Amino acid sequence: MHNILNEELIIFGTGSLANKLTKELQKYNANIQFFVDNNKMKQNQFFLGYPIYHPSILNSNMTKKTKIVIASSFYEAIEEQLLENGFKKNIDFVNVYEIFGKLIKPQKMSGYYHELFNLNYEYFPTIDDVGVVFKKEKKIYRAIFNNNVKFTKEILSILKERDFYQEDVVKTNISNIKIPGYPLILEHKYIEYCSTSEQWSMSMFKDAALFLLNLLIKLHMDNLTLKDAHGLNIVFSNNKYTLIDFGSIIKGRLNVDTIDEFIQCYINPMLMFSKGKSRDYYHYNQKGFLPKEMIRGYLFEKENIEYIKKYEDVVKKIHLGKLVEAVELLRNWIMNISQGFQLNESMWANYQDSKMFDNLLERKYWNIKQKKVMEFVEEINPKNMIDIAGNNGWYSMAAEKLFNINSVLVDADMLSVDRAYQYIKIYNSTNLPVVMDFAKLNNDKGFLINNSKYKFDLVLSLAIIHHLVFSNHLSFFDIRNTLYEIVEDYLIIEFIDRHDEYVSKWLNSYFDWYNISFFKEVFQEKFMLISKENISESRTLFLFKKF
Repeated sequence: MHNILNEELIIFGTGSLANKLTKELQKYNANIQFFVDNNKMKQNQFFLGYPIYHPSILNSNMTKKTKIVIASSFYEAIEEQLLENGFKKNIDFVNVYEIFGKLIKPQKMSGYYHELFNLNYEYFPTIDDVGVVFKKEKKIYRAIFNNNVKFTKEILSILKERDFYQEDVVKTNISNIKIPGYPLILEHKYIEYCSTSEQWSMSMFKDAALFLLNLLIKLHMDNLTLKDAHGLNIVFSNNKYTLIDFGSIIKGRLNVDTIDEFIQCYINPMLMFSKGKSRDYYHYNQKGFLPKEMIRGYLFEKENIEYIKKYEDVVKKIHLGKLVEAVELLRNWIMNISQGFQLNESMWANYQDSKMFDNLLERKYWNIKQKKVMEFVEEINPKNMIDIAGNNGWYSMAAEKLFNINSVLVDADMLSVDRAYQYIKIYNSTNLPVVMDFAKLNNDKGFLINNSKYKFDLVLSLAIIHHLVFSNHLSFFDIRNTLYEIVEDYLIIEFIDRHDEYVSKWLNSYFDWYNISFFKEVFQEKFMLISKENISESRTLFLFKKF
């Protein structure tokens, strides 16, 4: 690793990250041999003056002095590819993220910033040639490097002159704080609750993709574009999408690398959804990316041919500088895919039907469970809550409209979240719908979303305990401990007992411990019981307060 500059380097990848790495390596007169890329469209072309080959060439060009450097956002997939072909990590190949700190001076790229650390700022060690993003309490800042100050001010001026950017790009102003070594500090609006593509439903992907294409057209009018189209650069919050990566806005024309990212972060996930394989997306995506090699395995031969044709048509338009036409091709592609979304009903998508929303504010139409839950919510009067296994979002919607409570709705069933998203748009709600499995709720002592950890005044957990026990094989202790870490004050939880028509079918001798008495005993070790209400012969609501 420490002798990387003395070795013969083969760079795997030809995107923006490879561009940054190559320019830095050239400053040190590094011995770059050539590039390899999985994208057939790039093979046998040139990148920064070096030839690009198919990865198969690696087998015949490795010597003791040769080192492969993975310079791609898809490093995990490429690493696996290399390992499968017999290459050894840290011997035959290394990751660009592991060597950047040894090559690049702090004022050039992100890395370890002692100035920020000494001032107790929480910084994000991302690779960004504009500046470094950092956080203090509920404020987000970006320290701009010396060589980007003029350019950054120009971009900021253009965005402020055009009103339509105010809704599209995170609100950004020049900050008064001073940090040695950084002549310009920007402050970005802090967004309390937001989600990224890793937690979106199929309709959210469609809307986010169309939002991003519209933004590219607007930027093009001012001779601006985006240097990347990473799925994590866009967030959903307050019923709208926002570009939060201010540093991704640059002057000039849209390039093919950005389109590649757009396809892998938006088109490919949508294609997977259209095949009814949403669970595979949430499992296999790499920080929002879904590589072409992976999605093409889900397509039939004819569909693969159509995929390549559509991609090539878009790339040709980009090379000819016809951005508007390229965007129109992408927009048509998106609309065609969305028409084929697999809308097969999940077991739970209609658990809360549309009639319940028609009478959302009419208490006389509520059932016993709805009345009791909302009585508890009104009594507690929390500022925020999370509705776990929230289905189509009736409870979180009622809490918002009746009591002005900010709510996050979480469900592992994508179609349920998708319907919740539709209701959020219809009722102009600010609730946040999130596709997430219960097992991912507790992440280092807090609910983690968009790199921020949260605990909630109220956690609502209805009709899920029995599923977690019998389907996920969790104990009452597992469930309690997960909930405990995201509860700030109160927990409303529903217990379905052994006599329930479904639970009774799942019971066997192993589950002798599944009973209401043991449930109470386990939860009362960490929560104080405030109230208990029987809402049917087999269902009981509990209101707990955290010790």
